[in-house]
Order: sequence, then C-alpha cells, then structure tokens
Amino acid sequence: MRNKLNAAYKAMRKATQKKYRQYKQYKFFRVALFRVALIGTFGGIAAVLASWLLISETACFSVKPGTTNTQLVGNLPAIINEASGMVASVQNPELLWVHNDSGDAARLFGIRPNGSIVVELNFPEINAVDWEDIALDRTTGFIYIGDIGDNFGIRKTKTIYRFKEPIIKAQTPRHQSIQSVDTLTFKYPDGRRDAETLFVYDGALIVISKRDQAPHVYQLPLNFDNDSVVAIALGTLAYRVNADVDRIVAGDSQGDHIALRSANRILLWHGQNALLNEQPKVVDYPIEPQGESLALDTHGLYTVSECCQSKHPPIYYTRL
Repeated sequence: MRNKLNAAYKAMRKATQKKYRQYKQYKFFRVALFRVALIGTFGGIAAVLASWLLISETACFSVKPGTTNTQLVGNLPAIINEASGMVASVQNPELLWVHNDSGDAARLFGIRPNGSIVVELNFPEINAVDWEDIALDRTTGFIYIGDIGDNFGIRKTKTIYRFKEPIIKAQTPRHQSIQSVDTLTFKYPDGRRDAETLFVYDGALIVISKRDQAPHVYQLPLNFDNDSVVAIALGTLAYRVNADVDRIVAGDSQGDHIALRSANRILLWHGQNALLNEQPKVVDYPIEPQGESLALDTHGLYTVSECCQSKHPPIYYTRL
C-alpha cells in the first residue's frame, strides 16, 4: 500500500506541475483524486492529503503574463494572504481597496498598486463571515462590502455593508476605525446561492452567482439603512461556464463597461443588456492560480491572486 501511495504521489506531483503550467489545474485535480482514490479508503484519504500539500506547493508557480498590454506593477504584502475582493478608489488616486477572504478580521486595506500599505480600516461593529467582493459607487463615494460567500449553501441570508469612503492624506493614521456602517440583509428569490461577485451598475448593486453553469444575475438597492430585502432576479448571463472549473469569482464596472473574472478568463461587456444577452469579449491577461480579485479604472484593470499565503502574489495591470 505504501509503495502504491508513494508512486501515486510522485506521479500526481509530476503531472500536477505540468498541468499547472498549462493552466488546467482544477479539472486535473478532480481526475487525479478520483484515480488515486481507487487505491482504497486509506489511499483516498492519503490522496486528499497529498493533493492538499501539492496545492500548497504548486498553486503559486510563476505564470506567463498575457501577451499584450500587461504589466507587473507590484506584489501584495504578506498580511493580505488571501485577497478576495479589490476595487480602485476614485477619491484617492493610485489607491486600491483590498480585503481577505473568510478567516480574517473585519478589515480593509488601502494599498498602492506596487503593494505598499497606506491604511488599514477596521470595522469593530460588523462581522466578516465570508467577505467575497467589494464595490464602489463612483457617484456617491460609498463602498460596499459583500459578505455573500456560501460554499455549502447553508446561509439563509447574506449581508452587504456600506460606508463612506474616507479621504486618505499624508497625515492619515495607518490604522482607522470605521464606526458608521449601514447594513443590508438579503436573500435570493429562488433559493440559496453562493456568490463572489458584487459591483455597482446603473444605480443598483449587482450580484452574480458562482456555482451555476448559467450564472444568475441579481439586483439590490444602493441605498439602505439596516434593511432586509429579497434580491430581484434579472436573468442569467448569456455566457455559459463550466461550473466545476471556471466559475465567476469577481466583477467590476466602469462607465458602461462591465468586467467579470472567472478562473482563467477576463470577460467584458458593454452594458447590462449585453451582459444578459450577448457573448463577452475575452481579454488576454495573466492567468493566475486561484485569482479572485479584479478592479477596473479608467484605462484598464488590476488583477491579483487569492493564493500563496505569505508568498506575495503579483499585482498585474492590463490596459484595455
């Protein structure tokens, strides 16, 4: 049994490295785990553990940037070890707001594109159950944090927090406490959904589901004060995904442009009607392992990876 497991581990490691370099990691892991699990119950357990180690070792291999218009501009600091949401500030030029995934405290980091931390905002009055994305209303200056993750479909309601974006100056303290936060509690009209995409478009909040081949699109109000609502179902994306390996994990808008991010694509639409009825333009950009953040500005978009723990994932900027 031990020899079989060792052989399987070595074979899987070799294949894993190759597959990661070809950007086909998710599908590969499903097949590899299934085959190794055939060894037996104990072998299956060992295979899962081995795969977890392999992910840790290989998930952050350097990747080939997009072939056009892409620039490496910086690296995330170690404290942002699982970047899940990102948005570009309007009131504070050259500032990105970034937050970690579940497991971190209720806090938000303001960083420069090169990765240097400018400010950390702490929210003592709210919780961070599963923060997945962040959005900005560029008209009013409100920031929205989406506590919308639900991997196992067990949360009856989800939460979005809203606060006024602070102006960051040279004398601004490194740590700030945000006390004034509005809360929106919502549920979906058609059952529980997992989502990682939140953005502002045409005077409303848009949420897009993660685990559907035809991702569902929902609308929520921008203005609220500790309200509870049912999201409005707008329909589904015209674009179809492989829900096992290519889920929609981030989104943003700038003017009439809507950008969504999947595991290995950046997708662009012009307008909400196109989002629901047309196929997107696919953007050439750096394919990053477990990339779950995207932020548009007036000329292009920033992307970072959620993986790597303290290995400082790169920050890329792609001009559109």
